[in-house]
Amino acid sequence: MINKLSMSKLLSTKIEVITTDYSLPYEEVIFLMKQSSNYVKKHNSHLLLILQHEACYTTFSRYPPGKKIEHIKIKDEILPLYSTDRGGKITYHGPQQKIFYPIFFLPNLYKHIDIRDFINKLECTVIFTLKELDIAAFQKNDARGIWVKNARNEEAKIASIGLRFSNMISHHGISINISDCRNYLEQIPACGIFGGRTACVMDFLDEESITLGLYIEMLFKKHLNTFFFSI
Repeated sequence: MINKLSMSKLLSTKIEVITTDYSLPYEEVIFLMKQSSNYVKKHNSHLLLILQHEACYTTFSRYPPGKKIEHIKIKDEILPLYSTDRGGKITYHGPQQKIFYPIFFLPNLYKHIDIRDFINKLECTVIFTLKELDIAAFQKNDARGIWVKNARNEEAKIASIGLRFSNMISHHGISINISDCRNYLEQIPACGIFGGRTACVMDFLDEESITLGLYIEMLFKKHLNTFFFSI
């Protein structure tokens, strides 16, 4: 499947990026991650997947990753719930988001593996990406993810993170809410938080641009390169 997608060099020659311009069903995302992990292991390299998902929910489960385990009704919509092997609780994935999966071989990043630093750098990559859009985002000590203050001065999550590490390779990643997906996130205990507020990039911009998603991709890659691959 990798050969069917566009692959190009990122700023650093140490990492490659795979992007799709269409939404993938979650079963295909799991399959692509597995292929990507095998590729990284074989070539001793790094891959960044930049994806959009068909609307669904995922949660950690004893079932194999990518298995549809039930459906969840949200107002007039019925969305599938899939099993996943990442950390974290139930969350939403959909076309309103950009989802970044760093499939990285950690021994090439750290002399001594530091999972906490890896997660912190991913979150900082998002914070610096949003800063270039004049969005003041921040981390919280008591909750993972990236947060902002909404129009009511309430803390609201604008990006979520969930990871798994296997054979010293990182899997899954971080999602940024580009357009409004409150109906899907605030109707569930997203990431284990009941009654949590969510936000999106469009909350802070005057008008939507058809190139906004591409611009965020460019900024994310720029800052990912800064945090992980700068010389």
